[in-house]
Amino acid sequence: MWGSKKKQPDMTYSSHYEPGGSMPPPPLASVPAPSTFGKSDAASLNLRETVKARLLSDMMHSMAGEAAGIVMCADSFTVRVLSSVFKMSQLLEENITVVENITMKQPSGEYLQRQPLPDLPAAYFIQPTIESVNRLITDFKDKKKPMYKSCHLFFSSHVSDALFGKIKASNAINYVQSFKELNLEFVCTESNAFVLDSPQSLPTLFAPEDMPAASEAKLQEQHRLAAMLATLCISMGEIPLIRHSTRPVASAVAQLLQGKLTELAASGASFVTRTPEEKEKTTLLLLDRSYDAISPLVHEFTYQAMAHDLLSIHDDKYTYHFVANNNEKQSKTVLLNDTDPLWTRLRSMHIADLGTLLHTEFKQFLADNPEAAKLLSKDKSKNLKDMTAGLRGLPKFQETHARYSLHMAVTQELMTKYNKHCLEAIATLEQNMACREDSSGKAYGKQSLTDLRALLEREDIPFSPEDKMRLLMIYVATQDGIKQDERRQLLNLAGISPEDQVAILNLFYLNVTMLQGTKEKKEKKKVLRDFEEATYDVSRYVPPLKQLCGDLLDKGLELVEYPYTTEPKALVERARELAAEKAAKAKDKAAAVPVEVPATGKRLIIIMLGGLCYSELRALHEVRVMYPGREIIIGTTAMLTPQAYLLGLKAMKQLDGAGGAGGASVTKV
Repeated sequence: MWGSKKKQPDMTYSSHYEPGGSMPPPPLASVPAPSTFGKSDAASLNLRETVKARLLSDMMHSMAGEAAGIVMCADSFTVRVLSSVFKMSQLLEENITVVENITMKQPSGEYLQRQPLPDLPAAYFIQPTIESVNRLITDFKDKKKPMYKSCHLFFSSHVSDALFGKIKASNAINYVQSFKELNLEFVCTESNAFVLDSPQSLPTLFAPEDMPAASEAKLQEQHRLAAMLATLCISMGEIPLIRHSTRPVASAVAQLLQGKLTELAASGASFVTRTPEEKEKTTLLLLDRSYDAISPLVHEFTYQAMAHDLLSIHDDKYTYHFVANNNEKQSKTVLLNDTDPLWTRLRSMHIADLGTLLHTEFKQFLADNPEAAKLLSKDKSKNLKDMTAGLRGLPKFQETHARYSLHMAVTQELMTKYNKHCLEAIATLEQNMACREDSSGKAYGKQSLTDLRALLEREDIPFSPEDKMRLLMIYVATQDGIKQDERRQLLNLAGISPEDQVAILNLFYLNVTMLQGTKEKKEKKKVLRDFEEATYDVSRYVPPLKQLCGDLLDKGLELVEYPYTTEPKALVERARELAAEKAAKAKDKAAAVPVEVPATGKRLIIIMLGGLCYSELRALHEVRVMYPGREIIIGTTAMLTPQAYLLGLKAMKQLDGAGGAGGASVTKV
């Protein structure tokens, strides 16, 4: 079903005042307030622990004088920030009695009504947006019936003069007890992974700039993302060495980020708690989605990636159906994230191995807990001794039993979809095209068009429009050239609608043209295979990001292709000396020897603007295992499923009918 399993070589930021007084002026633009977060804390904690520690010290503990329970008012973004690091039980321990989403709306579009609690103080942890500030002002608009007794204001980033003036001119000013700019604008999705919650970044950053509005929107988005990334550096307590690809988006955001951090340092901001030597500084590498347009398209059969591709998962929530012990059909909504230790352990496993492992472990789990297992079974021969022994360990048993049952159900659903949609045939062709070689290692190029046509003509495969689009997009992106007539014929053969053709053609804006495609260097293709570990025929493709990260940690990346925003002189000079030494020893004296600079320090931050796909996340998990002495933090604007990727591409401007960009044109089918 999966093809043969191949083994590849191993790789190895408070001002206070009395109620009714004048509100203190906000801090200087973009300058974070002094934090009580320990200077060495950020260096010893992972990212999620760092964010939790900052929220405790800079927000929760600053309200220690409040005797009554506190109402936490957040918006849609900051609710995610909070829930990513705290359980409700942990918030209760910090005197937070309830969390309210003040921007949540009903299906009618009206804001959800909240219960007034005029005897309790409120903490507003919100973004400095017009909507969130208006909701704050509305809560204290009625002087006789304010929503809460008082309020502490905590903003996730800098409050503009306009918004600050709006708050100061409102009745809410009479209830404000404290004001802080926390500078915390990212959501932890894993212990060392984060998102900026900006799914609109893909079409906004890469849309053509033929209209002033599009150009202005792109510039605003770049500034916004740079400001959000600056809050990451503030949380880490360090100004890292910033490198970036030479693609326009990554380069622009990198320069803006460097500018913001330099401005903060010059203003006397106290966020820098780590000043290591040059060679020990954190390296932050900025990339954008044009670095690799193919990986988000390829079917991935490791657990997390496959689940997000084939199942309906929203905000990590998945509803699955099962038959209970009373034979009733039931459904349950669960979280597929690292709050589940079993999910964390299994998420990077290939689905073919996962089924066997789950069956074996579950069988052993039942054998190790016979009394509890018998108690839950339909066996009526239970005696008092059995029941007493079973009840003693029942809660823990039920929890673990439920986790195994969940993952076995999800795995079965994935396998059903795999077989129903003939994904083996589809994935095999995807792998051949993406790897540019077949499963035996034979070069694969000219045969791809013939095989693509043959696959699209098969009537036994229940193709979805999305699967056809993914195949065509991989084909276009991996060819040295594709004629317009050929493209038109393929679009007609696949029955791609004009609306969907837009997504295919807009690959142009991710550095793929309809006439040239992309061509990978031969030596890079070989290294990708060497970097790979055990895999199946339908899972041979290795996201280039994995190799790039490995190269950065080992030999380094070429300075010309991945320059610094501010060059570390000593490191670069040493790299040039090494390149000169290699050139002197080389047999071919005319051959250019690249200047390669490896990542410095223990910590490496990789950021993908425009979205990161789950196969890339999995690949970077594997890199972490290979380099246990390095801390690798992964960040992106949003996680990309194949569906989100296609929608993002469709949201870009449609190419003109004359074939403007790269000679592309929409074919009406």
